[in-house]
Amino acid sequence: MTAKSTGSGAALRIESGVRETGSASQPKLTRPAPAGKPAADLSAGRKLGVDGFVAIDFETATASRASACAVALAIVTAGDVTDVRRWLIRPPDNKYDGFNISLHGITPDMTADSRAMVEVWPEVVDVVGDRPLVAHYAAFDISVLRAALATEGGAWPDLVYYCTRALSRRAWPGLPSYGLVDIAAECGITFAHHDPGADAAVAAELAIACCGAASTRDLADASRILRVRAGRLSGD
Repeated sequence: MTAKSTGSGAALRIESGVRETGSASQPKLTRPAPAGKPAADLSAGRKLGVDGFVAIDFETATASRASACAVALAIVTAGDVTDVRRWLIRPPDNKYDGFNISLHGITPDMTADSRAMVEVWPEVVDVVGDRPLVAHYAAFDISVLRAALATEGGAWPDLVYYCTRALSRRAWPGLPSYGLVDIAAECGITFAHHDPGADAAVAAELAIACCGAASTRDLADASRILRVRAGRLSGD
């Protein structure tokens, strides 16, 4: 994941279920956090050995939340992002808006032969297991998950999730913006925004840092310490 912009709509190479492991899966750390600003200490969570969760990111083909066209997971083990996996998804009717293509670079040709969300999701669940999910602005990603599954007649999963945007607001109050790019920059991270693997990996890094700010290796404990309520999705 190199420091680059995807705003030009350059095609991304994402294969179904592709797996990236080790340091290659981590967003590039390019500079120290700006001096004098309340940025995250990325080393604190690493030293604590934070793990036990999976970060997720969806990209959509249109303005509809049911139009998932890619999903990625970032696995955290002992304070590091150790595994990133990505899947392309065929959105309903393989329909795309030009604006969305300009953001993430995924095109109809790339997903023409991909599987629908209801077929991809069981593979994603196999990777996640019973671990909670993390996303930056989780309300969006969870709504995509719900809408994409419901549109295709799939059942919602039972899961717990945390929002790194909400956690970051509590961990480092007073920043001018808590968007993913902006809070990542405060931490010295640059990455290819709207590349689902990169976005998931950065969300994972922020969750590790939030645990470090709360002085705990457990995300549920960090959420309680920072007074951010966990989200829950139920298939019932």
